[in-house]
Amino acid sequence: MSEKVSVLGAGAYGTAIARTLAYKDHDVILWSHDDAHASKIREEKENSSRLPGILLPDKLRPVASLEEAC
Repeated sequence: MSEKVSVLGAGAYGTAIARTLAYKDHDVILWSHDDAHASKIREEKENSSRLPGILLPDKLRPVASLEEAC
């Protein structure tokens, strides 16, 4: 069953957890405290500053709004 999940923190560990959940068919929001960082992840489909070369699935949505993530 698909769940909606938010991961708070877009570092290497948070991104890896979010990626794993998204590949298990969950709708995942990955929150970053930095809007530029969230935008870059969204555009590149990877967290190049923390996990370069690891592509992120479409079910993973980076955001900078804590309200939206929660």
